[in-house]
Amino acid sequence: NLGVYLLGEGRYKEAESHSRQAAQSDQETSAAAWSGNLIHVLILQERWSDALEEAKEAINSHPEDERLRELLRTLEERQEIQ
Repeated sequence: NLGVYLLGEGRYKEAESHSRQAAQSDQETSAAAWSGNLIHVLILQERWSDALEEAKEAINSHPEDERLRELLRTLEERQEIQ
């Protein structure tokens, strides 16, 4: 997928844009996966607060997604340490 490819190429802004668009798709399963990808893009850019906010929004839309819950827990733990 293009977002992952762009991420691998270090093209973070493009990867973020592509991931945001895909996360807003109307297919529940793929939207959750894209939200996770977007959160990873933000983490790699060290945009911790943006990643945390995105994770919270993603959980509201996809509360059943274990990957998103794990990302949210990790980001919340990181915030507590700082």
